[in-house]
Amino acid sequence: MEKLDLTDVSIHEKDWKAFKKSATQEELLILGLGVKYKKIKSRPFAVISLLGIILSVAVGLLLMQYLEDMSAGLIVLLVGYVLFSFIATKVIRYSDSFSQINRKLESENRKALKNAFNVSSAAAVFDALVQLPIMFLTIPYQALMMGIGMFAPNFVISKNGVLIAIPKGYDIGNLGAIGEYYASFSLIGDFEKTSYENSHKYTATFTNDAGCEQTVHSPDGKNYYYENGAYAGHSDDNGKTISKD
Repeated sequence: MEKLDLTDVSIHEKDWKAFKKSATQEELLILGLGVKYKKIKSRPFAVISLLGIILSVAVGLLLMQYLEDMSAGLIVLLVGYVLFSFIATKVIRYSDSFSQINRKLESENRKALKNAFNVSSAAAVFDALVQLPIMFLTIPYQALMMGIGMFAPNFVISKNGVLIAIPKGYDIGNLGAIGEYYASFSLIGDFEKTSYENSHKYTATFTNDAGCEQTVHSPDGKNYYYENGAYAGHSDDNGKTISKD
């Protein structure tokens, strides 16, 4: 199989839906070929990650049971599980993207995609058998990602969003640029950004006892705080008047 130079791109579901509405058949076919190629190349990683998840949990539990200090076993269990689950879910994400692309293709292009890279029926069955346990074993990982997404949504999208593959150095429908935007967020940086945005949903200006104007912020439109986090007061009229409780 000819080697393709592709770049992984992880984007938000809403960006992916918007792209599919206006995508040309050529663009979809290029993406379909890239995703299918990645699916085939990731087959060994799927097996390794599946075994890695099972071994991480098994070894971690054994260490927790037989070692006096349970922390070592817990670290092995958690770190191993998260690492191998991340690798494993890439396979599922590629498969999901491939299915969505395939449904959008016209019959001629769908046939071309099916015949590309000559995947045997036995290999397709093997992929399905590997992906089935991966889907169940990574449910806790998906729950963890959902929890982190409440505080760092852009970071989670960069690690667990819709996964596609585009030719390196060539963007399609601005998807590469969108993917770079999400990839620019670190966990801590995105958490801080989200925390700031949540605490600054509402802004109000009032005159304090010294006759000076001050700007305060609120996460709920009722309780307002100074920029340093100190409590400023309560409002029942969306910040028009603010009074100390």
